[in-house]
Amino acid sequence: MHRTTHHRPRTDADGEERKGDHHEDRHELVENLAATAGMRPRGRIRAADRLGPQTALHMRVLRKEVGAVAVLIALDCEANGLHGKTFIVAAVAVAGDGNEAATFLGRCPVEDGPLDEWVAENVVPVCADIAQTHDSYAEMCAAYDSWYQERKSGAEVAAHIAWPVEARFLLAAHAVPFSGPYPLLDTACYLRAAGAPWDTEIGYAETNGIVLPAGRQHNPLFDARLTAAVYQHLTQRQMYRAG
Repeated sequence: MHRTTHHRPRTDADGEERKGDHHEDRHELVENLAATAGMRPRGRIRAADRLGPQTALHMRVLRKEVGAVAVLIALDCEANGLHGKTFIVAAVAVAGDGNEAATFLGRCPVEDGPLDEWVAENVVPVCADIAQTHDSYAEMCAAYDSWYQERKSGAEVAAHIAWPVEARFLLAAHAVPFSGPYPLLDTACYLRAAGAPWDTEIGYAETNGIVLPAGRQHNPLFDARLTAAVYQHLTQRQMYRAG
């Protein structure tokens, strides 16, 4: 059921605005927005849509008050070929104020060797500084699932061209039905809808003045941070600031 929230100034008996109640109104609004935001993954945006012409003001208030709550998790995986197992995964949780609230970075041995030739040439060199954190793929999947479950409430999950690599990893990580992201958002679709080349986030970032994260493409932490920045720019959210 949809409820429409209206924010009107309080008035006295003569119809004059009671300016002393502004602080009370502000906190009442924040509490209502925060409660609505936890109802479903897109709660914040839908709550804002219902607020009418003062959406931007209201969302700034919400971000200031509950900015530590993750509103976006951007994910990137590096696998042993398009249909191989992920052996490095990175995710960034972005808070409502646009700042990075938490990161996940995991690496396990390649379990389905031999190593893909393209991966050996383009991925392994730029990931040389990422140490192994888990002894097996199953262990890494379980660790990511635990990290995600702590942050999933109210957060959207986005990746760039999520099929097949990220999709395959998420199926393995979230073995319990409905424990994973729903829906899984893909920046490729947003890029195509915007009339931009859908297969390159870097091209969109450079065209639109988005500062690239530190690092290089095919390092999953660089790619996840870029996905976060591009997604929030495409959806006109609070801009994400990497690092």
